[in-house]
Order: sequence, then C-alpha cells, then structure tokens
Amino acid sequence: TFFKVLAKNEEWGPKGLTCLSKVHVILSETTITLLKGRHTL
Repeated sequence: TFFKVLAKNEEWGPKGLTCLSKVHVILSETTITLLKGRHTL
C-alpha cells in the first residue's frame, strides 16, 4: 500500500451529527496529522 488514511469522528451539534477531529495520512515512513481547528498549509 502506498499510503493509508485514518480518521477519528467526534460528536458535533444536534444528536447524530459528527465531524472529523483528527486525520492521519500515513506514507511509508512519514505520518501527517491534520487536527480540527488548526491551520494547514
């Protein structure tokens, strides 16, 4: 596999809605983590 994407949901707003709080993009020897509320270039 060239890369893998993992994500974590968290509850948001009215019952039953979710949003992503964390996304990990994993390459062979590098992990990039995107966090909710943080700026990404």
